[in-house]
Amino acid sequence: MSELELKFQVPRTSLAAVRRALSAGKTQRLHLQARYHDTADGLLAAHSLALRLRQEGRAWMQTLKGSTGHLAQREEHDVALGAVGRGGPSLDVQRHHDSAIGQALLRLLQEHPEAELQQVYATDVWRTHRVLSRSGARIELALDEGCIIAGNAKHPLCELEFELKSGPPAALFELAQAWSERHGLWLDSVSKAQRGQLLARGLAFAEPVKAGTPTIDRKTGAAHTLAQIVNGCLAQVLPNASEVAAGCPTPEHVHQLRVGLRRLRTAWRELTELAPMEWPAADAQAVDTAFAALGAARDDQVVGGHITARLQAAGAPWPQWPAAADAPALPAATVQDAAFQRALIGLLAYTHDALHQPDDTGAPHALIAKRLQHLHGQLTKAAKRFEALPVAEQHRVRKRLKRLRYLAEFAAPLYRRPDVDKYLRALRPAQDALGQHNDEAVAEAAYRRVTAEEPRAWFAVGWLLGQQAESARQCAQALRQVADAPPFWRQRGKKRRAD
Repeated sequence: MSELELKFQVPRTSLAAVRRALSAGKTQRLHLQARYHDTADGLLAAHSLALRLRQEGRAWMQTLKGSTGHLAQREEHDVALGAVGRGGPSLDVQRHHDSAIGQALLRLLQEHPEAELQQVYATDVWRTHRVLSRSGARIELALDEGCIIAGNAKHPLCELEFELKSGPPAALFELAQAWSERHGLWLDSVSKAQRGQLLARGLAFAEPVKAGTPTIDRKTGAAHTLAQIVNGCLAQVLPNASEVAAGCPTPEHVHQLRVGLRRLRTAWRELTELAPMEWPAADAQAVDTAFAALGAARDDQVVGGHITARLQAAGAPWPQWPAAADAPALPAATVQDAAFQRALIGLLAYTHDALHQPDDTGAPHALIAKRLQHLHGQLTKAAKRFEALPVAEQHRVRKRLKRLRYLAEFAAPLYRRPDVDKYLRALRPAQDALGQHNDEAVAEAAYRRVTAEEPRAWFAVGWLLGQQAESARQCAQALRQVADAPPFWRQRGKKRRAD
């Protein structure tokens, strides 16, 4: 069976309030000790499977979990083992043979006969749980306090999970939004199993997650196409947001989070004609606000770093990166913001609902092709006059190029992959050139802002203006390559990719 569940991190400052809120109804407290098994090289984890033996009070349970393709839903198969003698039960994968996920596990192990399952990590948790009734649904709230253990390493746990037991899924998302806003909780899509694997490998954070390809084809209706594209954006946004909120210091997580948000905004801007998508204005604004704040942090981390290095090499008398008038918010605080979290929960609710509804809408490729052609045409015009455009308009050209790239990536499963890849390769020089040109414009504005207090910054302003003249020429040249690229959505006489 599948479980619909949302997991949140509980800040220490909110823990007492969360405990009080839980205790407003009948609660149970249970000691849970679990042993997670995998191969030494993480074969199960690589296939999004988690296998555990867990002691729940005096009884034992063997559980296998796997992905369903939606971040709030996982496939789960439980086998009750009852009370077992000292030492606990032995692991037996055959206990899951009568479930679809169990068959997937058995096939995987058959394909890897050398694989040996072993305990990789464990969890030791005290769970306080309570079942609430809301809007015709029964929802279990479970507060887990304890730790993950891998060898001598430990990772503390303080999480609140919301699991739908019965009734309409919308009630789960509404309740989670209310508790998240009230107690400052933030979504965490990194499961205990994933965190345990990281701990066993000596890692504090997961690798940054890059964009994937949506699960669509030419038989997918328009409504499901849009929902799958948004779901794919969330599959990039949420894991990176989870690590940023947890304090991950690497700029790449922030960068990939921003890419995911930009892709999400592209889907909203370019594809909402495919099907109704109710995105409250406040949620859209929260995403825009987070995107801008993360961009300011990115400028300090990335632009400041490489521009400073170039100025030093050029002999600038004052190459320091100027501090902003208002220091940008820390990325963790931006992600933890209540409005942003509400927007993410709302998007999960939308995709879950849309993908569980029948879709009798028509094929989407005609509208997608229309939008691709529109953006391609805009960039073709921009290529002819880019150097003469004001800086603000040049920046808009860069944003259109990014939307074109993401839209092409969304549409890739609907066309011949070689044609799409050839077109995307034609975009890359323009992406790189426009990115450098924009960074130089951002840096020039930053140095210009402080010239009154630090006259030596005028060297940086003049040097960067000179660099922009050359990079604008390179942008125009690269955009002409985009204009000349064969539009894959207008290919004729070639066999399209099979459904």
